[in-house]
Amino acid sequence: MDKSEKSIILLVLIVIISCLCLSALGAGVIYALRQWGNLAVPVQSTAANPQPAPTIEVIAPTVTVLPELTVDDKTLSALMSAEIPEADSIVLAQKFLGKGDIPEQLTSAPIVFSIGDELDFYMLDTDTHENVRITTTLHYASEKVYFWVENGVEINP
Repeated sequence: MDKSEKSIILLVLIVIISCLCLSALGAGVIYALRQWGNLAVPVQSTAANPQPAPTIEVIAPTVTVLPELTVDDKTLSALMSAEIPEADSIVLAQKFLGKGDIPEQLTSAPIVFSIGDELDFYMLDTDTHENVRITTTLHYASEKVYFWVENGVEINP
């Protein structure tokens, strides 16, 4: 061990011992405060000059009872009769944005891909913050999803 390693070990030991000492000191202070709180301080009375005991006046708090809250019948009926639409983007666009003639499905047939087809994609290179064009191959296709893999990347099928 060289001198710098010994210094680091010594510094770590000093920090650990200091933490243990501070923990023990804190525990001692907490213990002493708890013990001090349990001590009763005796009251000495002087027989020569007895003082009358002070009178304590008890003031009762005042309690105000609030009337029971009720729901306005108009508000309740408005909430009960409100038509809450589903999250249908076509209906919402027509109602709130005034859009019209929005087709509910594609007007052209979707592109059907086969395993082995190649397609170019753009991906963001986060190191250079540039869009990079990559060529990919379709490795798996189902009714709802296509899995494209960049050419040159090995996968375990």
